[in-house]
Amino acid sequence: MATLSTRWKGVLAELQSESEHWLRHGYGHIDVNFLSRALAGVVLGRGLSVWSHSKLRQTSDTDLERGWDVVKHGLRRLIPLLQSHLKLTRSDPLPSMIVLIPLVVLLGERKDDTIDPETSNGIIYWLLLATIRTRYSGSTDTRLSQDIRAARQEDPVRSLLEGLNVESSRAEVTERALRGRTKESPYFFLSLLVALAGNARDWWHGTEVLPDIGDAPRLEHHHVHPPSTLDDPRFDKGMINDLANLVFISGQANKKINGRSPAQYFPEISEEELRSHLVPLDEALRNPDGYQRFLNARRALLADAMNSLLDRFRPSFLDEVATENADPSAGLSLDLALYGGIRDGGRIVFTASGDGFAWAGSAGMAELDNAIESARVAGIDSDVTIAGESVPVEMIEDSLQVPIGPFLVTGTPEEWRAVFDRELETSQPLSALPPIDAKQWDGNLTKFAITSTD
Repeated sequence: MATLSTRWKGVLAELQSESEHWLRHGYGHIDVNFLSRALAGVVLGRGLSVWSHSKLRQTSDTDLERGWDVVKHGLRRLIPLLQSHLKLTRSDPLPSMIVLIPLVVLLGERKDDTIDPETSNGIIYWLLLATIRTRYSGSTDTRLSQDIRAARQEDPVRSLLEGLNVESSRAEVTERALRGRTKESPYFFLSLLVALAGNARDWWHGTEVLPDIGDAPRLEHHHVHPPSTLDDPRFDKGMINDLANLVFISGQANKKINGRSPAQYFPEISEEELRSHLVPLDEALRNPDGYQRFLNARRALLADAMNSLLDRFRPSFLDEVATENADPSAGLSLDLALYGGIRDGGRIVFTASGDGFAWAGSAGMAELDNAIESARVAGIDSDVTIAGESVPVEMIEDSLQVPIGPFLVTGTPEEWRAVFDRELETSQPLSALPPIDAKQWDGNLTKFAITSTD
């Protein structure tokens, strides 16, 4: 912003005016920061870097004005697509705004006024897969550069999908991929979209799940089986907060639930209202004894609905190809549990699992928190000890990466901070720290998004 302001007089007023326009239309996350990044992406054809600032200073007024016209034109084509195809009337559910920038370039630079169904569907398909695969959780600017370049190819949708390596496979959401996912997962966004596609309404009150921004209440989610009914050693934090136990209902509806078991309050809700939220109707699943089977049944319903949503927008040129998981990290999990706090010698325990392996290790919370903060605030790399091994905490472009057992865990510093804050809120006493048979991991590392941890 500083570079643009000194280079192009009046740019801040232009960005603020455009931001206010989208705020009135429910897309408040199209703010000055997003617009300046989108403008730089259009003008420079790449993500931000130190190189970007010097190049912006050399850019002519004509190129900046042309780039700004592309951003505005692209947004006025893209946002109506999100509203009409996904019923996404607001920007707050989007896990990432960066995923919109290549699409702004694609649509903003098109000369024709109409968008054929194959192109518009392909745009939505790419956005959904890029979100599921946390496309921008690591090396954001490198990938943004690749995607902007793809968006400018002769066949931009095909080029973008090639960047996700799905041109020779059929992306599919499996029940296994949903196992252990929580509201931090990108599947949470997808679960909202399938609720919208199913015309789900707020229980008891009948209002829309995602009403227009006007005087609408904030989007909320609550547990089908309230935590108070699952106060049992059989159910850990991850099981209680599992994505399959979350529905998009208002705080007002949650007060009607009032901590009651589904066996008690489901009879007050029609079967159609339950179906629209992809809730299984089997009465045996409404008590704590049936909770694990409830999770399994609802995951199956969610996975089917998510695949139907993906297939609705899947371009025809991808037909007749093999099937693969939409999410390469499907079947893998990384659970976090904090014992104690930052100042009392607290330790954070990591438990990783997947096909044929299980691993556990721990780190000092103060040491890890200091390393994350140093990277987040000052961009300073450091080392921490995890499972007795010194590992690097590195900023790679705008992604913070830490090897934790079998995973290279990645995410923005803000995402790491949000996960740490989550663990601090649910920490257990240091005296409850279990013995851990920690071993160093000698195999390859699989990339894993910090937002997919529990």
